[in-house]
Amino acid sequence: MHTITKIFSIALLFVSSWAQAQNDLVVGTSYPLNIQNKNTSNDGFILQNARYNSGNDVLQWETTHSTYGARGIRFHYNGGIYFYASNSATTTGVTFTPVTRFFISNGGNIGIGTTTPADRLHVSGGNVVLDNGTTPAIATGTGTTELGRFLRVINTTGLATPSGLKAGGVLVADDFNYANPAKNDLVIKGRVGIGTSISTGNTYALAVNGTVNATGLYVNDQLYVSSQWTTAGSSVFYNGPVGIGTNLGTNPNNYALAVNGKVNASSLYVTGPVGIGTPLTNNPNNYALAVNGLVGVKDLRVEKTSTTWPDYVFEKQYALPNLDTVASFIEQHKHLPDVPSAAEISEMGYTVGDMDAVLLKKVEELTLYIIQQQKEINALKDQLSRK
Repeated sequence: MHTITKIFSIALLFVSSWAQAQNDLVVGTSYPLNIQNKNTSNDGFILQNARYNSGNDVLQWETTHSTYGARGIRFHYNGGIYFYASNSATTTGVTFTPVTRFFISNGGNIGIGTTTPADRLHVSGGNVVLDNGTTPAIATGTGTTELGRFLRVINTTGLATPSGLKAGGVLVADDFNYANPAKNDLVIKGRVGIGTSISTGNTYALAVNGTVNATGLYVNDQLYVSSQWTTAGSSVFYNGPVGIGTNLGTNPNNYALAVNGKVNASSLYVTGPVGIGTPLTNNPNNYALAVNGLVGVKDLRVEKTSTTWPDYVFEKQYALPNLDTVASFIEQHKHLPDVPSAAEISEMGYTVGDMDAVLLKKVEELTLYIIQQQKEINALKDQLSRK
């Protein structure tokens, strides 16, 4: 029995020496199984069950090159399948750390540039380009078939096609039944930031950091512009309250236009009441222009008044009040007849046109009194001259 064992051992030693001499088979190296072209410095073939340092590989198949590096496939017993490549020079038979380029997990997720794919396809460290052979493009569906002809960015599982989404549409949402867009529509459930990130406290549906070029812009709610806003057109139409230099917020005073700052305009046309220095929250007299403060003008023209201009005082049928009657009225009321009292002016104010008419009436009446007195004076002078 000992003789047979010795003979078998000598045979194995002979086979091992012969295999190393022929550079075809190596058994008993630092790896449990290693089949390679061991003495070639440029190319090699390794089939082993424990090649990588971790010692967890079931099977690893690789080729190495002293100049161009290594390429290979690792079958990990619990990690998945690794496709790796390295441009670094590699010496055959020397353990190295591979650079994984493509990975398939045991759960079926695929990673490009990552060995921990979070979903069915996870690309890390670069861009993704899909092309049709000539130019970059994304093509889905064929012919006039609409089902499936869309790009879906959606965080859910379930139906294959979002409800109502037409050909060419893009839906970004967390559920399938969020919208019913038409063809070529872009529907986004949530806030959008262009050139800026969306912070937690940002409530804007669209935040843009940069220039916006549009042939038309329709805003159905508040529009907040933090910097200069210019338009190449001849007019800007906004259907709703506008704040310039101020944020209207809830707009408790129901302003159509609120300006915090100076306004320079060659003309200004307003179809409703205007308040300067006053919010016009209470406008019982329905003022077209209400000013709380001084008004400085070089000229003021009153086109017409609601009162008849008092030329009628000089008509023959006008009953000029007797001075005794006027004196009695003044004694009792402390103001002229037809003239508002101080209390009335304090409470209600007065209109310029009507007050001008009242004052003119009193001037005309005063003129008539002077004429009458002058006639009496002339008569007395005549009587004195005859004596």
